[in-house]
Amino acid sequence: MTDESEKLFFDEVISSGEFLKYLISNTEGDNRDTSNSKTKGKIAILKNTNVIFPGVLVSISVKDKNDIDIINQCFSSSEQIGVVAYKTSDKKEIYNIGTTAHIINVLSNKSNNNEKHVILQGIERFQIVEIDKQTPTTALIKILPEKKISTKSKQFCAVNSLIQDLLDRLVRMYPSFPSEIKNFLHEGSNLRLLTFLLSSGLNIDVKEKIALLKINDCVKRAQKLIAIMTREIDIIDLKKKIFNKAQDSINKKQKDFLLRQQIDLLKNELGDNTDNDSDVDVLRTKGLKKNWNKTVARFFDRILNKADKTMPSSADYMVLINQAEFLLDLPWNNMSKNVIDISKAEEILSLSHYGMDKVKDCILEYLSVIKLTGKSANGQILCLVGPPGVGKTSLCRSIAKALGRDYVKVALGGIDDEADIRGHRKTYVGAMAGKILKGLQGMKSSNPVFVLDEIDKMTRSHGDPSAALLEVLDPDQNKEFIDNYAEVPYDLSKVFFIATANSLDSIPRPLLDRLEVIEISGYAQEEKLEICKNYIIPNLKVEYGVKDRYIHISDEVINKIITSYTLESGVRELERQITALYRKICRNIVEKKEYNHDLRPEELVPYLGVERYDKDRVEVLPRPGVAIGLAWTPLGGDILFIESALMPGKGNLTLSGKLGEVMKESATLAFTFLKANHKDYNIPQEKFDNNDVHIHVPEGATPKDGPSAGITLFSALLALFTDKNIKSNLAMTGEITLRGKILPVGGIKEKVLAAKRAGVTHIIMCTNNKKDVEEIKKDYIADISFHYVDQVKDLTPLLF
Repeated sequence: MTDESEKLFFDEVISSGEFLKYLISNTEGDNRDTSNSKTKGKIAILKNTNVIFPGVLVSISVKDKNDIDIINQCFSSSEQIGVVAYKTSDKKEIYNIGTTAHIINVLSNKSNNNEKHVILQGIERFQIVEIDKQTPTTALIKILPEKKISTKSKQFCAVNSLIQDLLDRLVRMYPSFPSEIKNFLHEGSNLRLLTFLLSSGLNIDVKEKIALLKINDCVKRAQKLIAIMTREIDIIDLKKKIFNKAQDSINKKQKDFLLRQQIDLLKNELGDNTDNDSDVDVLRTKGLKKNWNKTVARFFDRILNKADKTMPSSADYMVLINQAEFLLDLPWNNMSKNVIDISKAEEILSLSHYGMDKVKDCILEYLSVIKLTGKSANGQILCLVGPPGVGKTSLCRSIAKALGRDYVKVALGGIDDEADIRGHRKTYVGAMAGKILKGLQGMKSSNPVFVLDEIDKMTRSHGDPSAALLEVLDPDQNKEFIDNYAEVPYDLSKVFFIATANSLDSIPRPLLDRLEVIEISGYAQEEKLEICKNYIIPNLKVEYGVKDRYIHISDEVINKIITSYTLESGVRELERQITALYRKICRNIVEKKEYNHDLRPEELVPYLGVERYDKDRVEVLPRPGVAIGLAWTPLGGDILFIESALMPGKGNLTLSGKLGEVMKESATLAFTFLKANHKDYNIPQEKFDNNDVHIHVPEGATPKDGPSAGITLFSALLALFTDKNIKSNLAMTGEITLRGKILPVGGIKEKVLAAKRAGVTHIIMCTNNKKDVEEIKKDYIADISFHYVDQVKDLTPLLF
């Protein structure tokens, strides 16, 4: 314990040498009978803030001039003085009981001449009978009796024993307790003086001390003292334990500080000035400003505490520092205002995208649900599906702009490890957070529009990334999404997730079930023309500084670029070609070359090179056994040439062209159906038995699969075995069965637009696909005739 805590006991008792002389001289008469009280006339009264007890030697300070005069007078005349305590803090009222005292000495304060130190020796208890009205500093008193007690009574022995036990506790708590007083107290022969001594030394309030002073029975006074001492000693004991515990903590911190100081000095001597504490302190200061919950705050402090105890040269040190910095970079509970104006959102979508009326309506309906409920409907996540270049990503940007939120895009293509979603554990070398929290790193808000790009391009190698993504997109789980690297829960429920994909075929069913699919079809030539005129060219004029007087691009030129230099569902390649054209114009302007400002279609070759695609390539089919099919690919629609040939053999079927399993089965099925129904087409059986058939689909490096080539394969085989040419500019799509039924297929708009780009004028498809054709604007397909069939037998009149 410190000196401050030791003052809790006997802080006003004179040093042990002087006090011991007094104790020895007063060991007699402890139990004398003073029951015959006597009036002692007038006595000078000294008012004090504390209580003085008989038999106790104390020192008090006096500043009041009147009190100093009284003390000097009594000291010079060797008269006793009556000491009483103030009852109230304003010093206007005193107790009527006090103690007579003999003034041992009066000392001056060297630092303050107006203050005196007075040494008093308490003698007897008294009660004020009357205060002199003429001289308020004197009063008429009577001495209070002290009851005679037998030292051999059981009560006396029991009380005395308890007092001694408490004294033992007191002495053990204060090893510096004066040994002379210790020895006297343990003799136990003067209980009256002992109770007065303890009453004076205890750090209790004046009211309790007055209550002790009023008691005229030393045994009863001792009983009350036992209760008070037990309470006070227990409090002191508890304070001591708390103090020691705090002291140990301080000592440990001081030790750690000294050790770190020594380490720093050694590092300075070695030329290594890496400052461990500065890194940790800077991070800790930043952490105080973060708006995170108590769990994250405690975890963050634990990381920094570990880093604080780790050598900077250790690999673990940088792991801990990097993890702490990553946690600081996340936008914990910082939200953008969720302001949704449907009219404004509709205006933004219209200004940014041409057409797409159905898609825009779906998005606006979705935003309306969020405006009303504050969350997405049934936890569904938007998924924009369509070929490349149709505007999926730009639609996501427009949604973010309409919501007034931040925009984040993360590419999931090629991910094959679930750790790319959930993050790597710190135990791995090169560990890092998953793409979800990595995408949020450095963002200003926790509720951005978060685009999961190419969700259909994920594969499986180490775990299942799509299963991990389910946790991210599930509103019941993503409230406490735990990244293995961050190691603390992060709330993703406020994030507006939007997925994009080129195809739904490779998306696992559980993940697909979580998505609200919005299909975005490819553009017709007319739509591409409008997009180029209203979006691409105006943006390039501003970006490249090409004014209208430098170049005029007509609709004919744009259509020529679309048909001869691009072959896609989107407009990405069209934008590249227009950009290349404007770069050439910019060079001509800078070099001041002569060129035609009113560009014509035939003048495109010097700017864009020779034409890449032939519009009229499907007009004439070279020979029997060739048919044109329509296919859907992740890049949009395309036409598909299917070639077949007969050769002497034993009726075997050979397939080539990198066909998928489904397409191989469709080829086998078409051949089997034709062979089973050869009589309906007047084909002799010998022609099947004596010849082998080879079916080939050109562009063998490109994988091809799907059931929609069924009627095309059958038509090619029928033309081969009947030795007839299929009509020019005719394409078809549909699945066939062994019963000869034609089934509907998907991707109709992309297939039809691909047929139009290739110059096809007639298309055969299943009757059930008629509704898909009706969704395409009639102006876009005005030059195409559609023929709908339900049975294979209905194909013959349309083919030849």
